[in-house]
Amino acid sequence: MTKSDLETMRAVVEKWSPKKSREFIRSVSGPVSRELIGAEYEHALVLLMLSEPTKEFNNQHTLTEVYEIGNAVYHLINFQDGKPRIELFEGEQNE
Repeated sequence: MTKSDLETMRAVVEKWSPKKSREFIRSVSGPVSRELIGAEYEHALVLLMLSEPTKEFNNQHTLTEVYEIGNAVYHLINFQDGKPRIELFEGEQNE
């Protein structure tokens, strides 16, 4: 990619509306997620323990279990030495 290509892209992007910019960023960055805390975390943990994961990933530092419940996608992330973290992915299906 040349400097001229970057300048052309910048000129096009600067003309976009804020709505079009957000749509583009969302399309290239993937679904939005948030970490669950407090009572919401405790409720989700019980719900996940009563369900079977649809996928599992192991990257040597964490074990991630993916749960699809209704329109929600949860990631239960188990670290080697700590409390599991739960992330709720809010994609197109949750809007």
